[in-house]
Amino acid sequence: MRPRVLVAAAAAALLCGIAAVLWLRNGDREAAARPRLLVPPAPRVLVSETETESRPAEAIPVAASAERVLGIWSGTVRTARGEAVAGRGTVRLRPRGKRGLRSFHFDDAGAFSDAVEPAAYAVEIELADGRRFEVGEVVVPELDLVEDLTLPAGTRIVGRVLGAGDAGDLPAGLRVSIRPEGHDRSAASHGIRVHPDGTFFFDALAPGRYRVAAWPSKIAGTAEGFLLLDVPEGLPEITLDLEVQPR
Repeated sequence: MRPRVLVAAAAAALLCGIAAVLWLRNGDREAAARPRLLVPPAPRVLVSETETESRPAEAIPVAASAERVLGIWSGTVRTARGEAVAGRGTVRLRPRGKRGLRSFHFDDAGAFSDAVEPAAYAVEIELADGRRFEVGEVVVPELDLVEDLTLPAGTRIVGRVLGAGDAGDLPAGLRVSIRPEGHDRSAASHGIRVHPDGTFFFDALAPGRYRVAAWPSKIAGTAEGFLLLDVPEGLPEITLDLEVQPR
C-alpha cells in the first residue's frame, strides 16, 4: 500500500505544478492586454548645500555691471552766430579708442534727441546739402546731457527762387546747388532741395567764389545757366533771389 500512496502523492504534486504554471501564464496575458498607465517623472528641484528643504530652481540674476547704460543727449545744431541751422542733417559720433560709428538725425530746426552710450566722441555734422564739418569732441556722461553743437564760422545764404513771374510755377523737385569756382568735380558740388515756398538755405560757407546753379531748371538771365557768387570773409549773411526758367 505504501508505494501506491507515494505514486498518488507525486501525481497530485505534478498536477498542482501544471495548474500553477497555467495560472501564471494567463495572468501575464491579462496584464499585457490591459492599457498601461504612464506616470510622468516628478519635477527636479535644486537644493543648495546650506538648505535642508527642497525649493524650485530660480533664475540667476544678471549682474548690474553688465547692463548698458544709455543717457539721452538733447541739443540743437547751431551756426557760429548761435542761430539754429536751416534744414535736416546728421550727427556722426566716433568713440575715442574704440571702433564703430554712431549716428542720429536733427530736424529742420537743428534739434536732436537720442540715446547715446557714455563715452568720449569725435563729432561730425553733415548738413542737408551734404557738406561735412568736424566740430571737436564731446564727452557723454551716464546721466542725460543737454549740449548744443556749433558749426565753424561762415556765411549763411538765405535764398528764394521765383518761377517765370510766379513762385507757383516752380517745378517739382527743384534743387539749387553750389560749388567752389574752379572745382569741376561733381563731388565738390552740394545741392539742397528748394522748399515749397521757394526758399533755400546754405549755412557755414567759407569765403570764396561759388558757382550757383539750379536743376532741372536753369537760372534765368544767364547764358551758361548758372551765376557766380562772391562770399567775402566775415560777412554773416547774404540774401540771394533767383529766377529760373526751363532748360
